[in-house]
Amino acid sequence: MDSAYTATLIAWCRSKASQGKLDNADVVETGYNPKCGDRLTVYIKKRENNSLHVVFEPEACMLCVASAESVIRICNDSQEVPATLANHLAEVVSHEFSLGVYPETEKVLRDLLSSYPVRKTCLTLPWETVINALRKTG
Repeated sequence: MDSAYTATLIAWCRSKASQGKLDNADVVETGYNPKCGDRLTVYIKKRENNSLHVVFEPEACMLCVASAESVIRICNDSQEVPATLANHLAEVVSHEFSLGVYPETEKVLRDLLSSYPVRKTCLTLPWETVINALRKTG
């Protein structure tokens, strides 16, 4: 894997910007991988201007935490309604991060997937959990 992508992975994993708990969340969704024990809880609060505040609490490996950080950043930067955003994210996952909707993020995750194919669930669990949470957001 390219060292630039390794640096991005480490930066995403070390970032605490999207980590935390929202006591007043509109939606709380937990994802769990029983094969490895990765667990993360996603909290979504819809703001008055209809933008989203999304955070997560991880109990997971480095790849899962980095992937969660990447998808949470997309959500917090998005102006799309939750259902549309969920559909876009689901398309990206179904194409194994090669759709090109979020090019830089997808490139890093695609490279991680090719470097660690047996860890696919570590990369997809956060996206699937966020997708499920977004679909429950009004």
